Amino acid sequence: MIHADRLQRTPPTFRRLTGLTPTAFRRLLGEVTTAAEQTRAGRAARPGRQRKAGGGRKPSLPLADRLLMLLIYYRT
Repeated sequence: MIHADRLQRTPPTFRRLTGLTPTAFRRLLGEVTTAAEQTRAGRAARPGRQRKAGGGRKPSLPLADRLLMLLIYYRT
């Protein structure tokens, strides 16, 4: 289970930690997901690329948890 999902079950705590409601977080996550996909596609299609597509280290946390961590960091 993603930590963001578990934390969204208690909206008052979620709002205290992030400054956003769970609904606003899901909307922001949708926008960040599309932007991340567009960036990834742009990098993969770049001319003069030295590695195969998909090369490199994969993130250990899902995007929702990384966004949650960033929001808590900015809030504190």
